[in-house]
Amino acid sequence: MRFADANVILDFCALDPARDERARRTAAASRGQGPLVVTEAVLAECFWVLQGSYAFTPAQSTSVLSRVLGSSDFAFETEHQPAALSLKRAHPALDITDCLLAARALAGDEVATYDTLLNHVVEAGLGGATE
Repeated sequence: MRFADANVILDFCALDPARDERARRTAAASRGQGPLVVTEAVLAECFWVLQGSYAFTPAQSTSVLSRVLGSSDFAFETEHQPAALSLKRAHPALDITDCLLAARALAGDEVATYDTLLNHVVEAGLGGATE
């Protein structure tokens, strides 16, 4: 497997012309080798960079990452990541790491949390979080 670092994904977000050129080169180089795998940690880092360094809103971050990561150039490491992006879209106040946990809880895993919003989202979906 080949994994993508956050800077590679951010290049694909076309935030500036230099990155856009690097993204085209990376995509061309990866053809025939399969998609680059995106870990949960890298997905979270992308959100933090977009919202911190680029002042993207949660909705803008979710939109651009959903578009980029939905391309054939990338593959998610876990089945929880697309669900986490959907949860982030529905609950922008919820941090992406909490969305990843909520996606796991909604898939049947138990999540222990003191986070009221995370607990509310999970309980609304299935009642699997514990306080």
